[in-house]
Order: sequence, then structure tokens, then C-alpha cells
Amino acid sequence: MLKLRSRRRLNHHLSGSHGKSALCKGWTRGGGQEPGGPHNFREERADLNQGLIFPEDKKTEAAIKIQAWWRGLLVRRALLHAALRAWIIQCWWRAALARALDKRRRTMLLLYSRQEGAVVKLQARARMWRIRRCFCRARAAACIIQAYWRWYASRHRKLESNHTTAEHLEIDIKILV
Repeated sequence: MLKLRSRRRLNHHLSGSHGKSALCKGWTRGGGQEPGGPHNFREERADLNQGLIFPEDKKTEAAIKIQAWWRGLLVRRALLHAALRAWIIQCWWRAALARALDKRRRTMLLLYSRQEGAVVKLQARARMWRIRRCFCRARAAACIIQAYWRWYASRHRKLESNHTTAEHLEIDIKILV
């Protein structure tokens, strides 16, 4: 609001020494009319000397304030929407990274479990082969021993059967509990 009370203030204001002159705020020097017209500079200056406030200045300041408030509101709203959109994109990106990391972990775990399973199978088969080989050798040795024992026993029985008497038929029975 522009409220001038003295001639000195008016001259200072109109000279433009404070930055902006009153001409920038809607003051005119006749508005394209003759100097003697109804809206010339001298009449406006005379009105200012009386301390009157022009409605145009009040309306202009109010309009400027409303426009500044509205533009500020639009900028704040745009910044809020931009921040929310950035937040949404960041959340999506973090979720995408988490999914990719989880997928990579699962793939590595599956690969590790397959390798571990293959190693366990190989070790089990190697142990089985080694134990089976020992078992087969022991069985073959037992078969050989049994064959020789049967041969020996059958030969001995034939020799003893000729000399068998009641004295030789003693039976030793041992009960183990």
C-alpha cells in the first residue's frame, strides 16, 4: 500500500531514487491524453499531497499478493508432486533391486545345492565302490577257503570213516549263555 504524507516523500518516491518509481506501479503522466485532461500528473500529485490512497494502488498490491500466493501455492504443489513421484520411483527401484538380489541369492543357493548334491553323490558312490570291492574280495577269499576246507574235510572223512569206532564219537557240547 502506498501512503504518502509529505511533498518530500512524494518527490523522493517519484524520482525513482529508491529503486522503483511510482510510474511502474500504475502512475501515468496523462495516460496518453492531453496535459490538461482529467488524469494528468499534476492532479495525481495534488491528490498525493492531500494523503489520499488511490484504489488502483490498493487493488494492484492486493492482486500482486494474491498472484504471489497463488504462484507460491502452485510451485509448492509442483515440488510436492515431484518429491512424491521421486519417492515412488525410489521405492520402486529399491524393490526392483531387492527382487534382483533375492533372485541372485536363490540362483546361487540352487547352484550351490546342486553342486553339493553332486559332490555328495560322487563321494557316496566312491565309498560304495570301495566297500563293495573289499566285500567282493572278502567273499571271494571266503569262497576259496570254504572250497579248500570242504575238500579237506571230505578227504579226511573218507579216511576216518574206515577207522570210526565208538571211542571216536565223543561229542563235546558247550552251551554258551
